[in-house]
Amino acid sequence: MWVRKRIDIGWLDLAFALRGSIAGGAAERARAGVENHWPGDWFACFSVRTSLDLFLQAANFERGSEVLVSAITIPDMVGIIEEHGLVAVPVDLQTHDMSVSIDSLKLAITDKTRLVLVAHLFGTRPDLTPVVETAHDAGLLVFEDCAQAFDGDRYQGDPRSDIVAFSFGPIKTATALGGALVRINDKNLRTRMRAIEAEYPVQQRWVFLKRIFKYGALKLLGTRTAFRFLVLGCGLFGRKTDDVLSQSVRNFSGGSLSIRLRLSPSVGLLRLIERRLKQFDMVRQDRRYHSGQRLLQELDQVISCPGAHADRHSYWVFVAESSRPAILVSALRTAGFDATTAGQLRVLMPGSGLREIPTAAETLVPRMIFLPYYPEMPDAELVRMADVIRHFAASDSNRSNSIHAHGRSDTIATGETASHAR
Repeated sequence: MWVRKRIDIGWLDLAFALRGSIAGGAAERARAGVENHWPGDWFACFSVRTSLDLFLQAANFERGSEVLVSAITIPDMVGIIEEHGLVAVPVDLQTHDMSVSIDSLKLAITDKTRLVLVAHLFGTRPDLTPVVETAHDAGLLVFEDCAQAFDGDRYQGDPRSDIVAFSFGPIKTATALGGALVRINDKNLRTRMRAIEAEYPVQQRWVFLKRIFKYGALKLLGTRTAFRFLVLGCGLFGRKTDDVLSQSVRNFSGGSLSIRLRLSPSVGLLRLIERRLKQFDMVRQDRRYHSGQRLLQELDQVISCPGAHADRHSYWVFVAESSRPAILVSALRTAGFDATTAGQLRVLMPGSGLREIPTAAETLVPRMIFLPYYPEMPDAELVRMADVIRHFAASDSNRSNSIHAHGRSDTIATGETASHAR
């Protein structure tokens, strides 16, 4: 069984994290090592969610102000916005490249709008020029969420974005098992954010050590043999593998969201982030890109792949779309590919008032399938997975044609019966 996603960290990285966490060290030096990696004013913090919470505290928008959010997002980001007394308003997406719909963005702006939070999804990286220009023309700030779009030193965020955030969370590219690197253009905002964060308690050493062992175990489960035993074990105990894995990789769970976020990164975490930045494997990243292009080529004209037409794509995950996702997932698993419909992404719907419903996002999310995909998968296996999807798509098309034909026959028969009755 090809596992849906592997934890992107090496055993030597985990050993480094273990040693560094036990040894400790100077926090100022560890922080400087991360924040000085890229040119500009960067700020290391506990997570991207933490950076949003810090930003909203520092900006201190009036309660009831609106934040425009990419319609496909994670619930925690919306939860943070709402905890600050603000209103999250969805902005629809263009699914061919996962960019923000500028028409939807313009319609969503009101005199209450203060911020545009745009996320690069699945590894896509659309041109932000229309978003930034529209936002800045309206006097709005832009928060660029690059959590899913890390591409080494090749991309450090749009220089025009007011705040840019990269994640090193557990399932992200070049994970450090947590942490974030954030750039804030406004000096006053940056100073206020640093002052607020300076009051936070530091992540406890034993907590980070626990994460090292936890994700070391999950990395082990990324091997095909170990994963097979996990599936068998889940079956014996009546558990769904999707549920077990989703719970195990969840970065924040239980208790107040703000309490869980309001921490400062430990020395061990900072040192691991610095290592992942300095030793980022561009060869592997390029291999992931070319594998994604190969799989896309195999699936072209067969099934829709959201984001396939993005100008730039790092293929953090590979997403396909199906009218019968659960059945396709079952077919893929039977063939040895651990595809899933499970994920943290949700559609943000407007709360009240005459706000636009994000129809493209609402249509897409229930149809999404996450395919197992990473550079270690041989081309032959990518092609075999594409063959399973191709066969399913053909049978699905025949089924649809059959249903349509039977429906038309019934209509004709009913019409003839009515004619005879007359």
